[in-house]
Amino acid sequence: MRLEFRGETWSLKATCKSPQPAPWGGDGDQLPATGGGKAAITGDFVLIASEVNPVINELRKNGIEVTAIHSHMLDEQPRLIFMHFWANDDAIKLARGLRAALDKTARATN
Repeated sequence: MRLEFRGETWSLKATCKSPQPAPWGGDGDQLPATGGGKAAITGDFVLIASEVNPVINELRKNGIEVTAIHSHMLDEQPRLIFMHFWANDDAIKLARGLRAALDKTARATN
């Protein structure tokens, strides 16, 4: 997953090797403008257990609500936890909040 910063356009893209059903189409989540410099975001993180609380803390500190935490599989190793989020706030603040959350994952050390 990576954040792309392109002028006034902010996007969050995720890569998945398996096909995804419509309407997602594999394009990733966008930060659509909702007026007044605000944007709406929704998406999810796929985390290992030790990453869950640090990511929750960063999202909440930045006004991003965690809407669900669950698993999709039964016996994967390591155990993968899916954390869904949503927010509608200042676009720059949200992008920085997502970056802070990403920095709490193992991906940040790769």
